[in-house]
Amino acid sequence: MTFGLPDALMLAAIAVPITVLYVLRVRSRQIPVSTTMFWARVFDEKPPRSWWQSFRNLTSWLVQILILMTLVLAAADPLWTSAMRESERLVLVVDNSASMRAESGGVQRLDLALAAARQQILSLRVPDEAAIVTTGGGAQIVAGMTEQTGALLRALETIRVADTGNDPGPAIELGRRLIGTGRRGRVLVMTDGCVCAPLTTEATVRDMSDGGEAVPTDTKEPTLEGREAAGESPILVEFERFGEARGNVGITVFETRRSLVDPTGYEVLVAISNASDRRVTCRLELSLAGFPVDVVPVTLEPEQRWTRCLSKLSAEGGALRAELQEIRFEEPVNESGERVAAGGTRSGVTVEGEQDGLTTDNSAWSMLFPAKTQRVLLVSPGNLFVQKVLEANSLVDLEVLDRLPAEGAWPRADVIVLHELVPAKLPEGNVIVLDPASDCDAWTLGNLLDNPLVSKQSTTSKLLRNVQLSNVLIPEARQVTYAAPMEPLVETVDGDALCALLPRPTGDCVVVPVSLRTSDLAFRTVFPILISNILREFSGDVGERVSTRVAGEPLRLELPGVFAADAEQAGEPEAGEGVGKGMDVDRGVDSDSAYVLIAPDGERQRLSVADSVGAESARASVTLIGGPLKSVGIWSVYRREGRGAGANELLAAEVAVNLANECETNLRPSSEFALPSDRVAGVSSWFRRPLWMYLVPVAVLLLLAEWVLYQRRWIS
Repeated sequence: MTFGLPDALMLAAIAVPITVLYVLRVRSRQIPVSTTMFWARVFDEKPPRSWWQSFRNLTSWLVQILILMTLVLAAADPLWTSAMRESERLVLVVDNSASMRAESGGVQRLDLALAAARQQILSLRVPDEAAIVTTGGGAQIVAGMTEQTGALLRALETIRVADTGNDPGPAIELGRRLIGTGRRGRVLVMTDGCVCAPLTTEATVRDMSDGGEAVPTDTKEPTLEGREAAGESPILVEFERFGEARGNVGITVFETRRSLVDPTGYEVLVAISNASDRRVTCRLELSLAGFPVDVVPVTLEPEQRWTRCLSKLSAEGGALRAELQEIRFEEPVNESGERVAAGGTRSGVTVEGEQDGLTTDNSAWSMLFPAKTQRVLLVSPGNLFVQKVLEANSLVDLEVLDRLPAEGAWPRADVIVLHELVPAKLPEGNVIVLDPASDCDAWTLGNLLDNPLVSKQSTTSKLLRNVQLSNVLIPEARQVTYAAPMEPLVETVDGDALCALLPRPTGDCVVVPVSLRTSDLAFRTVFPILISNILREFSGDVGERVSTRVAGEPLRLELPGVFAADAEQAGEPEAGEGVGKGMDVDRGVDSDSAYVLIAPDGERQRLSVADSVGAESARASVTLIGGPLKSVGIWSVYRREGRGAGANELLAAEVAVNLANECETNLRPSSEFALPSDRVAGVSSWFRRPLWMYLVPVAVLLLLAEWVLYQRRWIS
């Protein structure tokens, strides 16, 4: 036996004063008597005794010493040597993914797992240690390795369901590292078995879905003793499964984007999965910024995945929400009312009492970014095709000039389109130059190119999306020598650029030195598509921005500095991606400002700035990182300006987060958690607590025994 606090054994010295008190003679009281004759005979018959003969009340002394020794041992925290050799480290891996929100018998699966985890903690022996790790949103340590059961129990109370997927692999590996090499340990994974990734280790699986019964599988890891004998790491991995299989239907994909053809249109990709063995009928409701958009009836056969791409029109932006309503599970029947195999009939009867197993995946969100109106200035001697292409775009506010304005007198515009007419110095801002007829500060015109052949076209540039110039008849083009480095988008056999992107600090410039009067470019559909792509790129709306994110992933968000053309006059910016309602963009995106991320439930966290581009650049931006995003819904990013009570928080961006995980939608355990029918009840010993917890009640019982003996006058 050893002791956790051996210095406490020094308290046994208290036995010395207790013994002295029992040895000391009690001083006789003086009482007046009528005669001493009789007392003298008594003293003669009982001569004085030595000090060792003065020891009286042996029983009382023994009880006192026994009480003292019991308390001293309890204070020294005795430990059995065999217990020290057999001590182990336990890591409880708690699955708090979205599927643990499903109920079994009116109780959430997570609550069942936490109740079992409490029993495991209360059954720890001394000097056993335990730690707690969760899997939702990635492996995370909730409580480090400790012997303090109180701290472990308090840590359990902080675990909540996260709307994320479940991958126990990293959590198991983290548990192994917490246990350490060469230490006896056990990793106990408490889950419902709804996992996508295959288990990377063999383990024992127990079914705890009905009253805490344990079910061993046929494939077990070796015991701790067997591992030690084989020279392997003595770490055992076990799984306890909670909750029974349930049918469920949920939205597994929900994405939106602006149409690549119609600038005011958008496309919605939605997928619904039926994770049950019954037919399901429901209604898909779409709403934009709280206003209904569409209602689609949906019928799903067992195990069917329903996918649709819906096209809608709206120049406005906002949060687009999809929601499943009136979900009914049906048994397929024939005309006679008899149940038939799935898919054999279109009729069915509603199954009474069966409900959708999980409500988290019945809703999904996506951010539809507003289509921004651009003011475009066209300077051309007269070309109806160019003008009509710009007028056909409903997001273009067009102004047409037939001559170049005086220097410094250019009208305010988001994009300037120059056809043939080119000033000596290009104006600031984004510029499109078509068939330039003269030199400027950015280039020098060379020889005419007769019937140039397109040999190379960029496949990565967003400006050429759905554009193919190899089939366009180009009788004449201009050779251009640029004064600064440029990016060729379309090249001829001789290496001349027929379309080039010229980056500038004050705004980019796209040059197309192709004659629109002699070629059929203006008659081809590629021309309006090319112009639309350039305008979309210049506006910052490239049509491919991330509209939704998967719950559990970290946030990485780029906020571009979009400068409104009328910012100097009105002092208010236009809403765009990353620039929220009321954000002052005159100062650009300030990397020193504090950015705050607010969850749908109101929880706040500060975002870190990973990268930034200064406001002096035409493409000022800041990249924020934070997360992980552990709940579904709309997350808001606010930019905090000012300090103290007078600080102002302005909306910078909104982020849509969805579950989007078919494994979490499927509330039936993975095949790796298949269990046999034989059930063996799990047993845990009560005598696993520290010895001092038993010694203290023994001391109390001894005190009670002494009191009884004294009252019975058996001791004095």
